[in-house]
Amino acid sequence: MPCPIQRPVGLSDDDILTLAENISEYRIKHTDYSVRLTNPDKTRRYLAHYLKNKQREYFVCLFLTAHQRVIACETLFKGGIRFCEISSREVLKAAMVHNAESVIFAHNHPSGDPTPSTADKNITQKLIDVLALVDIRVLDHLVIGSEGTTSFSELGIL
Repeated sequence: MPCPIQRPVGLSDDDILTLAENISEYRIKHTDYSVRLTNPDKTRRYLAHYLKNKQREYFVCLFLTAHQRVIACETLFKGGIRFCEISSREVLKAAMVHNAESVIFAHNHPSGDPTPSTADKNITQKLIDVLALVDIRVLDHLVIGSEGTTSFSELGIL
């Protein structure tokens, strides 16, 4: 079924999706410090195209000010198709380097299913505990897949 949204002449659906991915990647690499991520929907829109179609797991951290403005966004870890090894020490170090007041984590599931695994829940709790030692709050953890996005804060896990 063709997309009902009017598009510029000469661009296919694939062209538009590629353009959206390129824009998302640019936004991640060239952080706009005026962006405030005040709810899971804003964070979804900020990260979804960047992570949705990756063939390996990527773990991204958004470093935020006290007013939830983006300081930086970094892909801290890259893994395989089923998991990504995450070091709480490296997350803490990056948060300290950016002088973050709070963080939002996001990672993708190449399978497409955005359901958080037990390992996802366990590492999130470990990161919450480690970052709390230096008064850095974890605001959310998003799991992004081609079938949608799951927010830990919306699930009541955080």
